[in-house]
This record gives sequence, structure tokens and C-alpha cells, in this order.
Amino acid sequence: MATSLITEIPIFVYSSQLRDIKLATDLDKLIVALNDGETEVYRTTLYSFDGIVSIYDIRDIAEIYMLDNDRCFTAFTFYYFDADGKELGSFNLNTVYCTHIMPVDAGIFASYNFLTTLTSKRIAPHSVDFLSILHGQERSEMKAHCVTVNGEGNTVSSVITLFDLGYDDIGIDTIRIRYDDILQKLTNQGNNVDKLLAYSVTWGDRVFTFYVHNVILDETFTFRNCFNVLETVSFPSVTTTKTKVERPVAVARSRYSFYDQTTTKEYEVQLSPLTMEEAHWIEQLFISHCVRLGVAAELSSLPIVLITDSSCEISDSNTDLNRVRFTWQFQDKAPHNLNVSITAPEDRIHQEQFTHQYQ
Repeated sequence: MATSLITEIPIFVYSSQLRDIKLATDLDKLIVALNDGETEVYRTTLYSFDGIVSIYDIRDIAEIYMLDNDRCFTAFTFYYFDADGKELGSFNLNTVYCTHIMPVDAGIFASYNFLTTLTSKRIAPHSVDFLSILHGQERSEMKAHCVTVNGEGNTVSSVITLFDLGYDDIGIDTIRIRYDDILQKLTNQGNNVDKLLAYSVTWGDRVFTFYVHNVILDETFTFRNCFNVLETVSFPSVTTTKTKVERPVAVARSRYSFYDQTTTKEYEVQLSPLTMEEAHWIEQLFISHCVRLGVAAELSSLPIVLITDSSCEISDSNTDLNRVRFTWQFQDKAPHNLNVSITAPEDRIHQEQFTHQYQ
């Protein structure tokens, strides 16, 4: 009996749903290897039981490798050899990183969606966000279908082209979507724009909608979502800063003194009410392995933060609000000052009437 693959492998598979791989063989043992191109990720020798060789830990191997290399997609090749190292066969393992169990096949999901579990998002004016795509050999224009209010107060719909994207193979691309760029393209196209209300970004069959709301937001976080690609999150919230100082007291020559001082600064955030979709999605922020404060083209320029505690109460009741609270701190030990003013001196002169909080 020749060695053959028993497990059915789809064209694309989520890493969370990598099943145990089973091979039927008449040999006592097989050497198996997982490769990424010329790079050998894993190799081991397995012994057969009742003519079956089983591999159980393939998910952990694939996910650790993809995390270490900041990958969302890897075209692995799985090889199997006899005891002398002769290749008996191989198959492709096109793996899409995903920490969640998804109800839709990976290939189908990626064909009709950007790599996010959201279908829409609330944003503030002048914000920047990311949209990631898993593409094949495709070429299409990325467009923005915009809803604006003109100078006369009328609602107008317009379509602009953001990028002309073309790809020759399977891969991942992350696109920065800037509010200011869309506003500029609308103006260049001759639109009289007084206010931008919303815009839906499309590429092929993929659609994602941004709703613009004029609310002052707290901090924006950039994080790697369940697909290990970049997303941003920012909602209206209330932030409480908690500073804790620990310093033992010593007595020397009848005098007290402090030593070994440690300062911990944490930020407790209470988010405004969220929709059901937003509440389920924001859980990905709490379990992300990479969270940074702010948004920038160069991710490494942003400070790393740690989500130290989180509470997410999600209810499908029509009367209860979805409540989300979390606590974060900077990875750096030194306290950060988030309130330093960079405005000109004349802009820092207080000219408003005193409110109750100053009286």
C-alpha cells in the first residue's frame, strides 16, 4: 500500500481550523516536514498505528511561525518522506491566520470581505484607518462611494477612485484609508463639499463602510486583529488615570528615607455604548498580541501598550447597553505625559469664562 493523504484539505484554511492531518501508510514510520518556500518550519519523525500516521500539533506550529513573521497568509507545503528521506508526496496548506472559529470558508470569506469581522465602522474627521485584503491574481479599482452635504445643504452621492490595484499572485496587502485624501479627491473632482457624512470603500466584491461622526474621541489604538492584520479603534470614552507609587521606607541615623521607588501609571477606559457588532469586534483588541497607541504609516514609531484588564458585557436585550471597560498601560516603565501642549504661546492663554470645575 502506498502512502496517501486521508484528510481532506480545502484550498484555503483558517489556522484556527487546521485539522489533524492523517496519512495512510504501510510503513512503520514517516518523516514529515512543513515548509514555507525554501524555509523548513518543522520536521519530525512519526510512527504509524494501525496503518495511520497522525499529526496533531500543526495549528500551533503554523500560528507561531506566522506571528513571528507578522504574516496573515502563508502558502505552506507539507512533505512526507520514508525513513531514508525519499519524498513520497506533498500537498499545499494555504493558511489564513485567524484566532476565531469562522462559519464561512476562508476562501469565500476573503473573496467577499476585507480582513475584518466588521462590515462598517464609526470614525472621526481627519482619521486614518487600514483595510487589508487577501487577493489572488486580481486587478480592480478601489473606489469610495461617498455621501456628502454640499454648500446648499443638499445630500449628494459621489464616486471617486482611490487606487488601481493589481496583483499577479496570492498574497496580502494592507491599504491606508485617509479621510483627508478622500475629501481632497472629492474637491478635485469638482464636488462642492461642506460635510462628508459617510463613504463605502469597494474593491471587487469587497465592501466596507465608514460613518463619520463629529465627536471628540479619546486615544486611538492600532492593533493586529484576529487575522493578524492592522486595524484601528477609537470610540468616545471616559478615561481615568491612576498613578500608583510604591517605595519602602528605611530608617538610618534616626531619619526616614525612601528607596527602590516604583511608579505605575494605568489608564482605565469606559467606552460609550456600542452596537452589538462593535462590542463583539472590540474583544479582538483585548486579546491582540500587538497594540500601539495612535496611528501612523510606520507602526514601529508608535509606543506599545498592554491591555492589563478588560470587562466586556454584551447583551442582546433591547433595554440594556453593551458596556465595555478596559485598563491599559505603556510597555515602557517610565511614566508618559499625554497632556503636553504643542500649541503656540498665544493659543495657550486662557480666555474663556470660569466654569464650575474652577470655582
